[in-house]
Amino acid sequence: QELRQGLFAQQVLKRTEHSPLKPSLWRSVAGELPGAGAEIVAIGRGWWRAAGDRWMEVVAILAITLVIFFGLRHLLRRLLSARLSRASDGPRPRFFERAAVAGWVAPAIAIPAAGASVFLYVALDSSELLYLQTGRFARLLLEAVLIVVVGGALARAILQPERGAWRLVNLSDHSARRLYLLT
Repeated sequence: QELRQGLFAQQVLKRTEHSPLKPSLWRSVAGELPGAGAEIVAIGRGWWRAAGDRWMEVVAILAITLVIFFGLRHLLRRLLSARLSRASDGPRPRFFERAAVAGWVAPAIAIPAAGASVFLYVALDSSELLYLQTGRFARLLLEAVLIVVVGGALARAILQPERGAWRLVNLSDHSARRLYLLT
């Protein structure tokens, strides 16, 4: 057992050629950025030329996406303010109550942006406006957006920058706002 643990620790701590802490890796990434940027611009221009004939469809998809985002955001903000403002007037909720609230607040915060992003991707894909490189790029972009949205929603639900009574960690309002902005 100790031998296995020792081998595991040795493999975990082993320096690799592509360690994210090595400056050489970041120099090579910086060297690749101009070429990658040019490829992204070329893909975007190609997509724009192909979608130019269907600009009304693209505008309609974007308009519906914005309606979904702002409509859901408005409804969920009203729900959150009604549910959390009422309860924050009395004594501070216990930790488990705050944790339970964070459990439903995080998805509620994420739903507008995640729903609008998924709708945009599905609408463009089903309209056959995503093809070859643009389809792969859009899929990667959707995944990145969802990761950022979910991470931000979790941070907001845990830190509650504007509702100190519901905050899961013991921080001042200023510290919670600042930490949330950093995430």
